[in-house]
Amino acid sequence: MVRSLAAMAPLSHFIHSEMVPGTNADTRAKIEAGLASSLDTYHHPTSTVPIGGNGDSHAVVDGEGRVRSILNLRVVDASILPDVPSVATNVTTLITAEHVAAKIKGLA
Repeated sequence: MVRSLAAMAPLSHFIHSEMVPGTNADTRAKIEAGLASSLDTYHHPTSTVPIGGNGDSHAVVDGEGRVRSILNLRVVDASILPDVPSVATNVTTLITAEHVAAKIKGLA
């Protein structure tokens, strides 16, 4: 069914070739084997070194991304989020980076 949908315009104009399971998978068994062998999990790890205030014993960095107890080192990525976001991590990380950058520049 997916192959027939992908073959129809306008979607067909955007598809160069079938990556998995590949066009040589011409039986249900080959298709299932190809899909099973290519399954993977895509993780967005976050909150491994959370940001927080001075009173937060779990915080690894402060509100400006400064790593506690290490001079001149800042971290601004998804690892500093205090909680795992319930939305896409990309935008959340960008907003966090903008916030920290503004604090560094004295704009926030």
